[in-house]
Amino acid sequence: MKNLLIFSTLALATSLVHAQGVNLSCSQAQTLFPLEAFTTDADELDIEADQSEINGKDNYHFSGNALLRSSEYFLAADDIGISKSDQSASATGNVQFQDSTFQITSDAVSAKKQGDTMIASVGSARYLHLESNANGSAASIEKTAGGVNFTDATFTLCPLGNSDWLIKADNISINAEENLGVADSTVIEFLGAPVFYLPQYRWVLEGRGSGFLAPTVDTYTESSNQKSGIQIRIPYYFNLASDRDLLLAFNQLSTRGSVIEGQYRQLMYGNDGESNGSLSVESQYLFDDYVTNQVRWLLNSVLDINLNDETSLDIQTARVSDGNYYKDIYQDADVGNTLTSYLSLNFEDEESGLKANLYGESKQALNGSANQYSKSFEVSAKKSLETRLTPLDVSVVATSFGHKDAGKTTGTRMHGELSTDRVYELNSGTMTTNAFLSTSSYLIDGATNQSRIIGGFGIDANFPSQGQATLFGSNTNTTLTPRIAYHFTPKAAQGDIPIFDTTDKSDSLLTYDTLFSGQRYLGLDRVANANDITIGLESNYLDPESGNSLLNVKVAQKYYISDQVVSDTAGVDYETRKHFSDIAASFDLSLNELSFSSAIQFDPSTTSIDNRKTSLSYKTNSRNFVSLAHANNTTNETIELYGAYPVNASIHLFGGLKRSLTTGITEKETSGFAYESCCWAVRVAHFKEAVNGVHDNSTNLELVFKGLGSSSSDMQIRLEKNIPYYRADLTR
Repeated sequence: MKNLLIFSTLALATSLVHAQGVNLSCSQAQTLFPLEAFTTDADELDIEADQSEINGKDNYHFSGNALLRSSEYFLAADDIGISKSDQSASATGNVQFQDSTFQITSDAVSAKKQGDTMIASVGSARYLHLESNANGSAASIEKTAGGVNFTDATFTLCPLGNSDWLIKADNISINAEENLGVADSTVIEFLGAPVFYLPQYRWVLEGRGSGFLAPTVDTYTESSNQKSGIQIRIPYYFNLASDRDLLLAFNQLSTRGSVIEGQYRQLMYGNDGESNGSLSVESQYLFDDYVTNQVRWLLNSVLDINLNDETSLDIQTARVSDGNYYKDIYQDADVGNTLTSYLSLNFEDEESGLKANLYGESKQALNGSANQYSKSFEVSAKKSLETRLTPLDVSVVATSFGHKDAGKTTGTRMHGELSTDRVYELNSGTMTTNAFLSTSSYLIDGATNQSRIIGGFGIDANFPSQGQATLFGSNTNTTLTPRIAYHFTPKAAQGDIPIFDTTDKSDSLLTYDTLFSGQRYLGLDRVANANDITIGLESNYLDPESGNSLLNVKVAQKYYISDQVVSDTAGVDYETRKHFSDIAASFDLSLNELSFSSAIQFDPSTTSIDNRKTSLSYKTNSRNFVSLAHANNTTNETIELYGAYPVNASIHLFGGLKRSLTTGITEKETSGFAYESCCWAVRVAHFKEAVNGVHDNSTNLELVFKGLGSSSSDMQIRLEKNIPYYRADLTR
């Protein structure tokens, strides 16, 4: 009997709603009849009935509350007949069947064994898959030697008694030998109305099957021309093999035209049969843009493969026909300013400690942004050496830099470095020493070559003390850690050296960790001189049970002996600075659902705060939270507000806002609502994003049938990107 309901493979391993933050009172204990216990003895068969009789030698008849109970199944009916001579059985009237997987109720069941196969017939059946709650009905179910056939069948993952959505089929045939299911005249009904029809639907019983996926319907307004449009996307999935698949989609944009999309995925295997990588290729093609009258396209691919135990290869291509493709076709300008295509060949031998990398990249600017330097070619190697005095790290890297703008300086940088770090345990704390010696040579195209040899060292000591304290009425473990560091690097004029990939840490908010890092610049084109003392203090309050930080306070300042520092302005050797840095301070509080964080950069000479970031959030779950953030530096002041609010157990609102108080421009705005029931959900989201002072608008609709998937899986990804903390996955 267990094999009669292979139709439940449509469920594809689903579960009822129990996602974080939502309680829809979806009872998983709801069954067709009370769950029955089986016998504990595999050879035991319990039989109960009001009346029983033996007709002939091998025919048994049980009537009146008849039931059979074994270690594998339970069967109850008004009448049960068993014939040992022809190995047949029948049950009529209020039939109830249960095994470890299913429950079935019907008017009549008959079964007969032919060879090793049980031939069975079930009339007017209702069924329930106990694990997934998949349930439905069938006018009749016939099990033959070749498979199982259903007539006038339904299927849903809604709780029993709820059929908000269901699948209907005139006939369903299941062939286990061919691993194939076929449903004729299949209709998906939603709230009693048909929403999708297929003359015939085929699927594989085990693994993935080919077929249409849920269509997507969205509305949008383009920032470039303020035209409003409707987007309809119809995807079809091809299950090519167990290790590869293909997704094709027809995407119609009313303002732009028809986009053909394709995505191919494949797992890669080594000689040992184990998976050692993957390949993914995504392409889009718009034959004739209604607005630009041009062909537009996208090509993304990723190859990630392990060539052997030590060597791996990563290749990624990311190209579009033009820099406005994402903004115009995706209605999403928030993809960054640059697409990067690269090749990376990596080697790592753990035994010898050798790491090597071969790398090359190409960049494409988006949304009118400036072109960036790219590493046309880079080869690097690093090895750790154990010496009698101290461990040494040896590294070399050669990089060729290119640029699409002809006026930019290009060339090749060769850099080698020796470095060492060592930790000493003191009676009252720890001391870390570090030192480096580096040499750099620049072969500059069309200009004089440059070189630099420079070294430095640092000492960093901290002296923690432990204690206990009370924080908001709760006992905590405390750690107070004074810290002092000294770094030295001699001055070296570097104004003639080009700047390819170096940035200044002080351009952003100054932090405690930045001050103690000992280096001002990120990248190799500038090495800042240092003769500095950094003093800091950290106080930490810890939960005694979990060890998590409840309150952390940090403050630090650096004192410069030299009033000049190496400049990162091309053609300038040094900049003048004060003899002390700004003060970096941070305050982080975390108490249950409430968290507060504040970081400031304070200028003692002007007694003013030059830069700050502050955030306050209250979160109970992914559908109930509020977060407020404020940032202010010398050029821009922004405010961000994010949140979600459950109106009731089924409905929640969500939204996000990022606005520049300096310019008055709303940079990003997201809003929407969602409704969830035990078996379906709907979500509507509106996205508004600024592009060069003009806004893109789009409204997306997501419809979810629990267990069958979402009509707009990309919406979840976009919402999580736009609204921190929002992780409301409606498909669960």
